[in-house]
Amino acid sequence: MLAAAVGCGGRQVPGVVMPERAIRAKPTGQDRGDIEIVLGAVTAAVSATLVGLGIYNARRSVVLREYCMQEPELVAVDMPDVVHDSLCNEIVGADPARSSAISSGLAFAFAVPVAVTSGFLLRKGVRMRREYKRVHGAALRPWAPGGRGAGLTFGFSF
Repeated sequence: MLAAAVGCGGRQVPGVVMPERAIRAKPTGQDRGDIEIVLGAVTAAVSATLVGLGIYNARRSVVLREYCMQEPELVAVDMPDVVHDSLCNEIVGADPARSSAISSGLAFAFAVPVAVTSGFLLRKGVRMRREYKRVHGAALRPWAPGGRGAGLTFGFSF
C-alpha cells in the first residue's frame, strides 16, 4: 500500500521534455537564394535532358520495331543481312525495340521527380531573392575580379 502512494520503487512519473526551437542559421532576408536558383536551373536542365532522351528512345523503339518486322535481304544464298541481324538481335537475345521502350519509360519516370524538385528549388530561390530585395532596399557591393581593377556597385529596388 505504501509503494502505491510513492510510486513503483520511488520513481516519479516522467514529464514531457520539449526540444528547444531551432534557430535559423541566417535571419530572414540575409540570403539571396543564389544556390537554390542555380540548383533549380541545373535540375531543370537534367529533367529536360531526361525528357529528350525518353523521346529519342521512344522514336528509336518504333523505328526498330518497324525495321525488324521486315524480311531481311539475303546478301548471298546462305548469308543473312548483317545489318538486320545486328540491329534486331542483341547479344543476350533480348529484343532491342523492347529495350528502347523500357529505357524511354525509365527516362520519363525519372524526369518527373527531378522536374518537381526543380520547381521547388526555383520557387524557394525566387522567394528568398524577393525577401532579400525587400530587406536590403539599397546596397553598396564592393567587387574585385582578381585582376588589376576593383569597383563598387550601387543597387537599389523600389
